[in-house]
Amino acid sequence: MRNGSESERLEAKLAEVRELSARRLPPEEHAAFVAALAEFYANASPEDIEDTDPELIYGAALALWKFLARRPPGRHQLRLYNPRMAEHGWESPHTVLEIVNDDMPFLVDSTTACLTERGIVIHDLIHPILWHFRDAEGRRLGLAEPGAEGAVRESVIQAQIDQIVEADALAALEAALDEVLTHVRMAVEDWKPMLARLAAVTQQLRERAPEARAGMVEEVVEFLDWLAADHFTFLGYREYELLEDGGARAVEGSGLGLMRDPGYTVLRDADGNPADWSPEMGAFVADASPLMIIKANRRSTVHRPAHLDLIGIKRYDEQGRVTGEHVFIGLFTSAAYNRSPRFIPLLRQKIERIIARAGFPPGSHDAKALINVLETYPRDELFQASDAQLFRNAIGVLHLVTRPRTRLFVRPDRFGRFMSCLVYVPRERYNTELRVRIGEILSEAFNGRVAAWSPSFGAFGDEMLARIHFVIATRPGHIPDYDLDEIEARIVEAVRSWSDLLKEALVERFGEHEGNRLHARYGEGFSAAYRDAFNAVTAIADIEKMEELTAERPLAIKFYRRLEDPERAVRFKLYRLGGTVPLSECLPVLEDMGFRVIEEHPFEIRRAGGEEIWLHDFYMEAAGGEDIDLSRLRMRLEEAFSAIWAGEVDSDSFNRLVLAAGINIREEALLRAYARFLRQARIAYSFSYMADALVANPAITRALVALFGTLFDPATGADGEAREREAAAIARRIEEALEAVESLEVDRILRRFLNAIQATLRTNYYQPGPDGRPKPYLSLKFDSEALAELPLPRPWREIFVYATAVEGVHLRGGPVARGGIRWSDRREDYRTEILGLLKAQMVKNAIIVPVGAKGGFLPKSLPAGGSREEVMAEAVRCYRIFLKGLLDVTDNLSGGRVVPPDAVVRRDGDDPYLVVAADKGTATF
Repeated sequence: MRNGSESERLEAKLAEVRELSARRLPPEEHAAFVAALAEFYANASPEDIEDTDPELIYGAALALWKFLARRPPGRHQLRLYNPRMAEHGWESPHTVLEIVNDDMPFLVDSTTACLTERGIVIHDLIHPILWHFRDAEGRRLGLAEPGAEGAVRESVIQAQIDQIVEADALAALEAALDEVLTHVRMAVEDWKPMLARLAAVTQQLRERAPEARAGMVEEVVEFLDWLAADHFTFLGYREYELLEDGGARAVEGSGLGLMRDPGYTVLRDADGNPADWSPEMGAFVADASPLMIIKANRRSTVHRPAHLDLIGIKRYDEQGRVTGEHVFIGLFTSAAYNRSPRFIPLLRQKIERIIARAGFPPGSHDAKALINVLETYPRDELFQASDAQLFRNAIGVLHLVTRPRTRLFVRPDRFGRFMSCLVYVPRERYNTELRVRIGEILSEAFNGRVAAWSPSFGAFGDEMLARIHFVIATRPGHIPDYDLDEIEARIVEAVRSWSDLLKEALVERFGEHEGNRLHARYGEGFSAAYRDAFNAVTAIADIEKMEELTAERPLAIKFYRRLEDPERAVRFKLYRLGGTVPLSECLPVLEDMGFRVIEEHPFEIRRAGGEEIWLHDFYMEAAGGEDIDLSRLRMRLEEAFSAIWAGEVDSDSFNRLVLAAGINIREEALLRAYARFLRQARIAYSFSYMADALVANPAITRALVALFGTLFDPATGADGEAREREAAAIARRIEEALEAVESLEVDRILRRFLNAIQATLRTNYYQPGPDGRPKPYLSLKFDSEALAELPLPRPWREIFVYATAVEGVHLRGGPVARGGIRWSDRREDYRTEILGLLKAQMVKNAIIVPVGAKGGFLPKSLPAGGSREEVMAEAVRCYRIFLKGLLDVTDNLSGGRVVPPDAVVRRDGDDPYLVVAADKGTATF
């Protein structure tokens, strides 16, 4: 019953439709249409129409009203079309189905089942029951009051469904619906004749069945009476008579319901083809039982789309001999499935036999549990399974009560038509994906297809298991040999959750204690997207990385490759504690390293306790398309990314050298420093072009690094002469390789790198810092006279200091020199600025010392928009880094002057002296 609000909402919408009708229809048509409109939507839900345009309701209702104007007596009328304004006078975004038929059962459920079976969505459906006066030709004379004399009670259906544009598809659906409606009429019209025929068959069975089988017959007769009492929906009947050659034929004119049509078959022959007489029916003739209950091969088109149940009853002559069969087809009703099998004839005796065979004491726990198993067992299985099959499977199911686990129980059809499979799985694991996967396993194992499936939950009350009953359709003689244990093992593997597999793998890898600890921390924290993308073994490697993450160290990385990936591809995982990594920060770093990023997938992972970790998984290729030797480069690539991300190395095109030349990140930083110096020394080529030249000539690049190491690495242990000989040999190899370089510009760039390394006198590259790690800045001391193409005048010596935050030079005119240090803001040519100041200094200090000295540093990361104090703090930090870099490669430091407490003094080599006053910002030589 509608409440007032619902009625008001519906009435308001229909009032808008009536207004449209009043304006557009003649008065007499308007009155009839409005009366029909009220009937059409009498049971409609306000929610279904309150947001619908009144024009659309008006068009649909008026089209339906016109469709009902004529219907041939005793037949249904069907229309399936796509409303178009030009053709039909109204439009809908959906395909419209309209049906009118004599009112009878099964119309709506059979129609909707036909649509649903084909995956067609029903967007809207109305189903009014109308009384019409019609003439002998079926023309509508008008609406009638319910029950009016001479009126016809009609069932009307209008459904708006998924739009079907293709004409062939529309015609095929219309043909299928026409068949459904024809079958419904046949079944309904012959329902009472079928009941009458069942009563006659039952009486004949009482009278003619052999006395030796009296007990069996009595139970069968009760079962047939039980079927007639609304426990079976009768859809068809046919009688068969046996022939002398052992075959059989249908008795002409015996068909009722769906089996009126002589060509309507529900079984298959030995070759799997549709047949009127099948091996099952032939075997039943020779069987002792007067009754056969099996599943037909054909699915019902009436009521619900399930495989038809077939009831076969032997036909006896007056001497008790089998002369044929009576076959009824239909579907057991919901009452048959819901009632306890202990009160159903045939089943009650079978239940008693199984309980007796189990031998449990009456009233015991096991006896009660077995009764519960049988009470909840699939009803079709109770009817069709033999006592031996039912006992074996029921006892197996009983054991699940005390030890719930995944199990498979199979009952083969004796004629090879199907395999009935009961699968029990943990209830919380059941979902559509798992059901489909298990169906695939069973179909593959038995060389068949899933013909039907039905889930059941709480089959033992409120136990932990869900049950899925699969019917796998097979072909007689084509079922392969199978191993039930192996099939069950595959199902167990499919049922096991990703978390279960992870726990097993963790325990196997780390032992029980540590494995359980890690599973407790991460086991339930992986997102569904991650579980779909990666298996448990991969997750272990990710957990190992995530265990490295702390508040102090929130980032971890890994380069890797899958077995299926091409050699030119590499994958990269970035782990971040506390939030995602913006792609705008990450992609430039990877691209500067020489990668082309193809894909990126983020995954959220949560530790127990709520800590959030984001894993970014990148799929990349070398930008040049070349193969990547990941086994050799993986550690160097990871070191490079970590150093770049931490700000220890600039992110620029020089980072490609790690991938292209196979050098490490410090060696690449060394070459970057030389490139920066050459830019200040007014080389004519851009920084990125110099990087391109090195990337394009990886062998020469490696040789340049080797030359530097030969000259300066103390770990070689070689004396000066040996170093010079080895360095000369490397230089000759570089010269020879340069002969093969086609580009003159690239040749000049590489020769300038060679010259700069040969002109280097001293470096702090191999000096460890106080923490034992390489220093975060690099110092190179040059013999300026040895540097090629250096702008005049040339200093006696110069020191270049390079770091991510600062770079600068110190120029000296001679062994004894004096001068200050300048804070420069000329990023592109600060050396030119310092060289000019050196000239002036040499003139200014000519009386004090023979020559001058001058230095300058460029802070590269001053805080944009920062306060004066913030800017000065960064400048002082850069200044101190620059001074340290100078001191690392200065020869001899001696004093004679008063030095402030925070001054830095170094002593070494042949130079007379250097005093650095850190607080005043001056350096005195």
